[in-house]
Amino acid sequence: MSLLRTTLVGAGVLAAIGCIGIAATVVAVEKSCVSDVAAPAVSSDFAITDEGYARSQGDSFLTFPEWYIVHAYGDLAGVTARSSESGFDYLASIRGFWTSLCGATRQASASGPASTDQKATNYIIGFSFTAEMGLMGAYERTIGALSEWTTGGDKTAEDAFNLALLKEYAAFLYQTPWFRFPFGQKLRQFWRETPFVPSIRAIERRGSLSLQYAARSAYAALMRFVAGYDPADLMIRSVVGGMTASDLGAMDGVKVIREVSDGNSGRGVLVETARYAAFDAFVRELSRHAGASLLEVGCGMGNYTLELIRRGLAVEGLDLSPILLERLRAYAGDDLSFPLHCADVLDPPEELLGRFDGVVGFFTLHHLHDLEGSVASMARLLQPDGRLAFVEPNAFNPLYYVQIAGTPGMSFRGERRLTSMRPAVLLPTMRAAGLTDVRALRYGFFPPFLANRKTGQIVEHALERVGPLRPLSAFHVFLGHRA
Repeated sequence: MSLLRTTLVGAGVLAAIGCIGIAATVVAVEKSCVSDVAAPAVSSDFAITDEGYARSQGDSFLTFPEWYIVHAYGDLAGVTARSSESGFDYLASIRGFWTSLCGATRQASASGPASTDQKATNYIIGFSFTAEMGLMGAYERTIGALSEWTTGGDKTAEDAFNLALLKEYAAFLYQTPWFRFPFGQKLRQFWRETPFVPSIRAIERRGSLSLQYAARSAYAALMRFVAGYDPADLMIRSVVGGMTASDLGAMDGVKVIREVSDGNSGRGVLVETARYAAFDAFVRELSRHAGASLLEVGCGMGNYTLELIRRGLAVEGLDLSPILLERLRAYAGDDLSFPLHCADVLDPPEELLGRFDGVVGFFTLHHLHDLEGSVASMARLLQPDGRLAFVEPNAFNPLYYVQIAGTPGMSFRGERRLTSMRPAVLLPTMRAAGLTDVRALRYGFFPPFLANRKTGQIVEHALERVGPLRPLSAFHVFLGHRA
């Protein structure tokens, strides 16, 4: 058999194996990564039928694997900055993508229909990412690691150029599809601007990076050609409540489409903005607007109130104690530019009812004597589509009881509802108050008296990675939504 024929047969066998592997992976995800819960029927509350406004409900979850890849390149840049490309765990990154795809597919199947286009996109980028990370890992963990060893830890000009490119590429992906990155231009810049100082590492980097940039440039050109038939939509439309069309139109990058209303007299403004990082910036700007109002229940002396305000949020405070509110006023001084209400949350001022986009509290619920009545009252403070969020101690964390016993001024009587700070108690209470989408999240491990210490933070971060210990996490976040 001639060499050419042997090569062609070998290539054909490898292609066949690759096709079988790809098909098997797709079938495994589509058959195994599904939920037992039936997908609900989904429709727009505002009955918006504009072309391109609504996307398949499941697609919202299926975009998560794309963002996994974005952050993977950010991680690669971070590891390269600390050590080198050889220190990155390429196999873990590949596993992480397919794990995230399976989880997102399972969630999408329980949340609503998903489009074939989004699924195809995920598989294309998934197999591309797997091939790229696999090839890079095989090279960098062998030849790349050997050439790095010859430098004694010193960086070459080629290393510096690639690190800058990785950082730029990671930032680029937050807003723009990867195939629009100018790999060809970067290759020319690499040879034009990077000084060459002969060494084993410099020669190896010159060759490997040039091949890598050229291959990426060619593949990106192919993807641009394919994407030209169905270009990515980089704009998104959203409905914003609590702000006027004129206020929204005055914000940079916001195009007002029209005012809309739902069947329950709810009103909003349909706007168009850029997607991705630009949309994140738009949402952050909304949170700073006076129309997006937040009430902190049990604000006390303002430990958290002032921090929320420093973060640009429009906050009002409510507390039963006039003494604590006076201390807050004295502490804030001339910076006090937000309303304070001295009232019982069980009987709040009538003018506060239905006013707030969010009602929050920090370590407040376990001090309330009428938990059920208080939660019901707080739900009435929310606007339609408002959110309730409270951070509370985890009743299963034994260190809280140590803190109560050993801290002057604390008593088990004063913290009497601590044992109620459990999802089994609070989630039904929130549902009884008319809240929907109620859920509880856990984080941290130590109470504040230990978590605020440097040593405690180091130990806490290590313990948070131990799965069996997660039920003992220090904090619960209880969340609810007023429909």
